[in-house]
Amino acid sequence: MRFELWLRIPSWCAQAKVDTNFAEMATMMDGFARFERLWNSGDQITMELPQRVKLVNRPSGGVGFELGPWIMAYSPGEIWERIPGSTGFGDYEVRARYSWSYGLLPFDPEKSQRLVRSRSSPPFQIKWISRTPIAPVMIEVRGRLLNDWPILAASAGPIPVAPHSYAPEEKIFLVPYGCTRIRIAEFPVLSG
Repeated sequence: MRFELWLRIPSWCAQAKVDTNFAEMATMMDGFARFERLWNSGDQITMELPQRVKLVNRPSGGVGFELGPWIMAYSPGEIWERIPGSTGFGDYEVRARYSWSYGLLPFDPEKSQRLVRSRSSPPFQIKWISRTPIAPVMIEVRGRLLNDWPILAASAGPIPVAPHSYAPEEKIFLVPYGCTRIRIAEFPVLSG
């Protein structure tokens, strides 16, 4: 049977690879790989959509990270406490378990982060080993705790401008945004 087949290549994927077990090549147009041919039983198309870590400058003056279609965020863990006097299933207050106010060390976006994949975590859930989250995919970056990034109205305040920190350097693991209820997705970069 002869027909057209259009396969979408997401805009976040700069170097998609399309392989087939037949001679015709795809026509690439407007974010799609297009095939028009007489199809046979056993025809196969394989697509590779490599995900690259992308640094995003944010309007706040901070930076964020994307990995393919995912926005990556820091999860400080969660403490759930039922609000006294709430009825039925109850109302809960959710607070950060660990410190959250990290500034990132100055870095080269191409070299200063490491992609970590884990097979030990269920999809889109985080397990914790000590203070380290374990998610299906994580980005490891380095930073220091800040003293001058306050909480305002139960949320992180504005990103500090040109922050300094003398706290010890730490590994910070970023996980997919949707894996966590409390998260920081924009970070200041330390000025020294």
